[in-house]
Amino acid sequence: MIVGCAHERYAIPQTSVVEIVRVRRDSTDLEDMHGAFVYRLRGMLLPVVELRSQLQLRAVENETMAHIVVLRGAGAPFGLIVDAVHSTEEIVVKPLGAHYAIIGVFAGATVMGDGRVALILDIANLAGLAHLGNSFGDDVADDTDAEAALLADGNSVLIVQVGDDRRLALPLERVARLEKFTRSQIERTGSHFVVQYRGDVLPIISLDEQLGAYAESESDEVLVAVIAHGLTEVGMSVTGILEVSKAHAVDNGESTGYLSTAIVGGEVIDLVDLDAVLASAGFYNEVMA
Repeated sequence: MIVGCAHERYAIPQTSVVEIVRVRRDSTDLEDMHGAFVYRLRGMLLPVVELRSQLQLRAVENETMAHIVVLRGAGAPFGLIVDAVHSTEEIVVKPLGAHYAIIGVFAGATVMGDGRVALILDIANLAGLAHLGNSFGDDVADDTDAEAALLADGNSVLIVQVGDDRRLALPLERVARLEKFTRSQIERTGSHFVVQYRGDVLPIISLDEQLGAYAESESDEVLVAVIAHGLTEVGMSVTGILEVSKAHAVDNGESTGYLSTAIVGGEVIDLVDLDAVLASAGFYNEVMA
């Protein structure tokens, strides 16, 4: 598949392409959470990488639309933001010189019909830039059903930061949206903090405070993961929103309180029991009640 970015053309292996989504660059579904870009695709938080910024290309003036090429391999899908999608062609792959190979995002080159050279993108390394781990590009997934590939995220997690440097995993299936508020928008009512949100009132709790991971912050922005909780939603503020990844739960008998153990990208990390945290803050699951 031939795509365009900043008036240049690049090739992507067709076997890695799940689908293409055309979006406005100012779309509310495309969010920058302090450098971690995500796109809300049919209820799933899809991590995205902008090709232009990875290649340090200059922006095109007055550009309002973009394309997200949804890519997959053996790991979780991610999106690649490009300026245009041109065509699908059969190409002859030519090796790159060492001065191009060390860049790490190109797998080869090809000569197009008009005599111009197009570089072939290395999907595995681009997945690494999206913090999805090296296993993404090891093999191409056998499942060719795009919908199944995108919805098979039962063990996907959102990695957040609490306190100064502590990383935690939240079950992605419970995260309805990611939002940013200013501190002036957050009000106190009774024993809870709330924010006026989508014509209603959204309760806000601090995951930092619930876990005793306090941090000093001079930022006026409050990052909030909106958590689905039975028939309601509760906002959970965090210090930082880092990435979306895959997790494998580990039953080591050390699950205590709000946290259990999981492995994310080869790293041991604490997985948050959202129901336990919310219950401790006075929010009980109405479905279970």
